[in-house]
Amino acid sequence: MSRPQTVSTEEIICVARAHFVERGYRATLSVIAQDLGVSHSALLQRFGSKRALFIESMRPPEDLNWGEAFLVGPPIDHAEALAQLDQVCVLLIRSLSELMPQLRALQSSGMELTEVLNGHPPLPITACKRLTEWIERGVKRGVFSCDEPAAVASTLVGAMFFRSRLKDLLALEGVNLLSSGEDLETSLIGSHLGVLRVITQSLFTSNDLQRDHLATFKERS
Repeated sequence: MSRPQTVSTEEIICVARAHFVERGYRATLSVIAQDLGVSHSALLQRFGSKRALFIESMRPPEDLNWGEAFLVGPPIDHAEALAQLDQVCVLLIRSLSELMPQLRALQSSGMELTEVLNGHPPLPITACKRLTEWIERGVKRGVFSCDEPAAVASTLVGAMFFRSRLKDLLALEGVNLLSSGEDLETSLIGSHLGVLRVITQSLFTSNDLQRDHLATFKERS
């Protein structure tokens, strides 16, 4: 029995995304509607076409929930600033990993990414901008000594993007990420903390500061 008034647009998009990720553009509106408990015509009335629903369900978020503390800028304390950077790495890996299946479904559909983005920059570009601004605020506060904040930001985002892509590829191949997958990931691109060590060397020009914070990361490894 159709219940179009009780199903929100967000719920439709969430269910449709799961179907498109699993089956690609071959997923049918009829099956999606059945899963939602609505009629095929109800979906068409809401979105106009299967293509429009696909685009909406594949559209990535325009930005991430960075948190108020991050948007204000890094704390004055160096250890706290690096802990905040560590949290950003976790956020980026989780968010980008969630996007990878959508990117695969989009590629298999033959549609252009620009059509899905609808004029908005890709999420990695937005992340680079946010992180660059964070580092620049840290430089102004005297937390960091960094000549090229944008280069450091793009290095970090690029590393997290590739790490997320590798996890997705390993999952597709059926590799157990809790065992050999992590070993393969580390051997190919280094550990999460390894990336932070490299970034630390770019953020702190003082040799003493570098040694102190690299020692901190070694203790956590």
